[in-house]
Amino acid sequence: MTDTAHTDTPALTVALDQVAFVIVKAREFAAKVGATRLNEGSNAADEGQHRILENMRRDPVLQELEGAVAALPRESQRELVALSWIGRGEFTPADWNEACRQARDVGHDGEVSAYLLRDPLIGEELAEGLSQMGYDLSDYDVADRL
Repeated sequence: MTDTAHTDTPALTVALDQVAFVIVKAREFAAKVGATRLNEGSNAADEGQHRILENMRRDPVLQELEGAVAALPRESQRELVALSWIGRGEFTPADWNEACRQARDVGHDGEVSAYLLRDPLIGEELAEGLSQMGYDLSDYDVADRL
């Protein structure tokens, strides 16, 4: 595994194994919910997406995922948000510090996991963000599920 990023990109404070775990659990959960963003359409509540997510609150995969994100230090939670934004193309790796700064506005503990889980593509976006930052997860035990 390559634990180094591009030379001009700051090192992550969140451990790669923690991000890998979040990616795997997010993908498992997305497979249950389906790949529809909660904010699509004119009114997400009309589409039933909030109800689906609410009905799954007792889902063990969702509980593991929420717990994993909530257990991270606040700075690491911000980095997950920033990585997701890089992965979806809202920022580039060169914008890392700005992405982290803006991620502070996402919310406090508990709100970050809710923010991330609104996007069923979060696993893909985190993986792409890590890749763009120059990190490689292929040597992790979860690599076959990435």
